[in-house]
Amino acid sequence: MKSETLNFIKGIIIFFFIAVPLISFAQEKVTWDYPVKPGSAEWKKLSSHQEMVQICQIPAGTLSFISTKELAQICLNYPLFFTMKAFNNLQLGFNQVSTEFNGFQELFKRDDAGNVLLELYKAIKPQVILFKTTSLEKGKHIQNIFFIEFVLSQKEIIEKFTKAEIKQLLEESLVKLEEKKQYGFSTFSTQTTSLVMCRVLENIKFDKYIQINTVFEKYKYFSNAIILSDKEMIEDLKKITIDYLNDNSN
Repeated sequence: MKSETLNFIKGIIIFFFIAVPLISFAQEKVTWDYPVKPGSAEWKKLSSHQEMVQICQIPAGTLSFISTKELAQICLNYPLFFTMKAFNNLQLGFNQVSTEFNGFQELFKRDDAGNVLLELYKAIKPQVILFKTTSLEKGKHIQNIFFIEFVLSQKEIIEKFTKAEIKQLLEESLVKLEEKKQYGFSTFSTQTTSLVMCRVLENIKFDKYIQINTVFEKYKYFSNAIILSDKEMIEDLKKITIDYLNDNSN
């Protein structure tokens, strides 16, 4: 009996030393930032795009422990995000960016990625541009909204939304669209807001969107290539979005 008791006590002690550090690590907030950033002396020493991509990767041992909110912010701050604009087709450009960076690959796997991005989207305000004093600051703010809307428009993210979250996203897109118009954003800057609406309506197969898309292929072209054939498309997508929200008001 003594032997059994001693073995039981030893087992408890071993469990304590193994489990407690793991629990403590799990509870500790894991943060991470890019070790080298554009503009720094270290970044200027990088001689190729591949070197830049490589130095931006999140360490494998850290990646899975980062919260989804932290991960989403890391992805939105990805130093090479802007390179998607070097492609004639923005979606192909983003496909390349998201394939190269392991942060996006991990984000797309997270079940709560949609909800987290939606909350970040609600928090970012177009009118903040009024408080930006330089062209660089204003351009950065416009770019930040562009990036989050582009990520929200990805199929991998849209498919994670519940019906309630779909409604919230479309409602927020309408708000952002009106605010962008009010605060002087260009038509190009409103493209990604319209893209969110377009791809959500396309993904949920809303009948009024399907009908207009059947008659005019320009909406499918916009969804695929992110190119507006005419400015009226923005208003059309807005009207269809409002129709969906009215039809699903309960």
